[in-house]
Amino acid sequence: MSKWAGIKTKEVRSQLNDEQILPSVDEARIWIDKNMTVRLDRLFQEQANAFETRMA
Repeated sequence: MSKWAGIKTKEVRSQLNDEQILPSVDEARIWIDKNMTVRLDRLFQEQANAFETRMA
């Protein structure tokens, strides 16, 4: 990451959170799945409400 950003590794580490508290890949995927499902459900409901309003 430091090579892509053009800064030293120590600087990158100082900007990132403690790597010990980062979730595992599987935990992150589960969290994303849950949040994405909630967000998509909300968007679907908003679109359904907008459609009903236009059709009324």
